[in-house]
Amino acid sequence: MKRIRIYFILLFFLPVSSITGQEFSVNNFVRYTTADGLSHNTVTGIAQDSTGYMWIATASGLNRYNGSRFIQYHSTNEINSLASEELISINRLDKDRLAINTSGLHIVNTRTNETRNLFIPYRDHQFEYKFNMIERATGDDSGNIFILSRSGFYHFDKSCKLVFRFDYYNDEEVPVSHFFFGRELVKLDNNRLLIVAIDGLYLYDKKKQLFKRLKAADSPLLGEYLNYPVTHFTFLQDKPGNIFIFKPSSDSVTYINIPENKKIISRLSFTPEKTAFHYRSRLIPANDSLFYLTNHTAGFYKMQFSPGTGSVKINPEKYFSQYLCNTLVIDKDKNLWVATNKGLFRQEREKSQVQLAVFPNALLDSFPNIRFDDVYVTSDKVYAGTRGFAGLLLFSKKTFEFEKQITFKNYKSGGNYVFSIASADSTNLLLGTDGPLLLFNKTTQKEKQLVPPNWNSGDWTNDLSKDSKGNIWISSHDIFRFNPATGQFKIIPTPQRLLRIPFAIEEDRNGNMWLSGHGLARYNTNTDSFDLVLDSFPYIKMMDKQVNAMMIDQDNTVWFNSNNNGLIAYNVNKKSFLHFTRSNGLPDDNIASLIVVDNKLWIAGYSGMACMDLQTFQIVRFGKEEDFPICRSLREHDFFTTVYPNNSTWVFQMPLCVLIRMHCFGKNPFPAYL
Repeated sequence: MKRIRIYFILLFFLPVSSITGQEFSVNNFVRYTTADGLSHNTVTGIAQDSTGYMWIATASGLNRYNGSRFIQYHSTNEINSLASEELISINRLDKDRLAINTSGLHIVNTRTNETRNLFIPYRDHQFEYKFNMIERATGDDSGNIFILSRSGFYHFDKSCKLVFRFDYYNDEEVPVSHFFFGRELVKLDNNRLLIVAIDGLYLYDKKKQLFKRLKAADSPLLGEYLNYPVTHFTFLQDKPGNIFIFKPSSDSVTYINIPENKKIISRLSFTPEKTAFHYRSRLIPANDSLFYLTNHTAGFYKMQFSPGTGSVKINPEKYFSQYLCNTLVIDKDKNLWVATNKGLFRQEREKSQVQLAVFPNALLDSFPNIRFDDVYVTSDKVYAGTRGFAGLLLFSKKTFEFEKQITFKNYKSGGNYVFSIASADSTNLLLGTDGPLLLFNKTTQKEKQLVPPNWNSGDWTNDLSKDSKGNIWISSHDIFRFNPATGQFKIIPTPQRLLRIPFAIEEDRNGNMWLSGHGLARYNTNTDSFDLVLDSFPYIKMMDKQVNAMMIDQDNTVWFNSNNNGLIAYNVNKKSFLHFTRSNGLPDDNIASLIVVDNKLWIAGYSGMACMDLQTFQIVRFGKEEDFPICRSLREHDFFTTVYPNNSTWVFQMPLCVLIRMHCFGKNPFPAYL
């Protein structure tokens, strides 16, 4: 039976240097994934130390590559281990120290091999995690460290003592606000930092320890950008004093040299797409005149820069267009390394290439950032909801063959981000999207928009959950209970302590509904009110209230993740917690999805899967080390799971369009592949 179609071809035997126009072809790169020892296939940062080791930050752990193998570093109970598993980026603080942005700042001294964690303190420890969502970090020659986080701006001296702090949110806002202050940290000169923030531009003077809003008199060359973010700009930098400024939907780029008081505007030979250069974009210098510029959504460009004239030229050809490129690095041998959402790539310019390459299908070509979010299975079809503008995909349940792509063209792009699917009735599916709420007829394959009360044009759906009474609970700006039979909606007030849109909704065995967000809340369906809110959980190093995945078993135990803190079980009757982490056998301490099948809890982590026996709490891992064929052969990341009536489990592998069907027989947790 054909279920997964992966095609390989032998590319060529010619040296890369002899092939014109193929310098940055993916075929001329070696690809490293979890099958090669990398801890995760989403690579968020790369840095090379003075001895030549490559340090790789991923969505699940830190890696050091010595030229032949990867050594993994993870968050453990040791005080100086990684602060958490999910790493945002990595960069140099100085010639010896690397800064890894995670829950707090993890610092590695590559000369002494010493490590330490730097945390932004807050008097109420249960909210400290909100202050330690690090966006940017930089250092100077005096050993100072400057941190921009979602909560504000912070200056630590060479002894890692906090000497200045700016908290954007006051004490009253801390428990009820979703933090997002910091965006970019730019060095104007050796003394001043430009802070690009959610509400404008700020200036920090290191010597005076003065933090204030930027004014035109502070830097006249930046005066025209003071209306940011009313007018959006992207500020990128290669070295102190040099700033390249991009404006959405513009065919020009502005270069500013602060020391020389120079501003040059260059017209590009093409107009990039509106979001080509945004907060995910990075500028990487190869030398004084050649740069690499990552696209916000996929790929990267070559950028030529003239230091003498300040003129900029960007080659319109986009390289690695099938990959989200998080950053690039030029190593000491002048080879290019590319950190992507599908592994780590290393250029081999002088080596003859004899490689195997996976042929992408048309969808992957057209939608490089595609990934599955949810699935619904009928007697003969598999309906797969995607993000990445791909809409709804139909597969044959019998053959696993892809049959059709359905897009919704009347709702801009939001309707083609299908986040969640639920059965409304025997004929219709309810689709929760990044825009409208859609009732989809499986027979006619036509949709009808539903408009709940108080639904605004910018609203979207995070989760759909059908309860035992046939109602569908909708997680959006408001919580709705929808009765498909009557077509009526009821608004359920969201507990303020959960913050924003709940991540998941599940029904317990008493018919009550549980919502997860920044904590857990139980809605009592008998009293029509919330009667329990939990927001203090076990943790490894730092408490984190964010709960992304949740499942309730037959004994009414609530199983859920806590960001970077593993798996937690809450016994409602005993009001007690159980805590499981990597040390107990989990693949990692971040969990994407949970599902219960036959008294087994299936756990989808970022770097593999596990199955827990809910009677003995024994964990069986399915990863590279355990020779799990799915992880080994596909070598991708982020599992999402769901279940259909005969208790077979469907596993989605992101971001590839691959469906994998597993059956669990009896009490044996090991799957058989059909």
